[in-house]
Amino acid sequence: MRLYTITLLLLLALLAGCTHYAGIIDDWVGHTEKELQEKWGEPDGRSRRGKGELLTYERYWEDAGGTLNRGRLKFLIDENGTILDSSKSNFPDYLFGDQILSRP
Repeated sequence: MRLYTITLLLLLALLAGCTHYAGIIDDWVGHTEKELQEKWGEPDGRSRRGKGELLTYERYWEDAGGTLNRGRLKFLIDENGTILDSSKSNFPDYLFGDQILSRP
């Protein structure tokens, strides 16, 4: 029983170090562009979408082989500055925090 408890605690500690990017960006829906920029800074790209805008943040991550990869996180903002939707491209579902870089 003790070995089971120790194994479970180690597994939970390992999972706590993972960052689930899909969850992180989905959590921004309903917040404001101002709040997003206070946390993440100015976006790397900005384009008009109807009455709103699409903000793009580029983030870099290393795969298990040490290759540097670039992914994009996008946020759809309405005319009032509220985040309506978010998406990611070229990101695995889970990354460890030390693999995520703002810039290479």
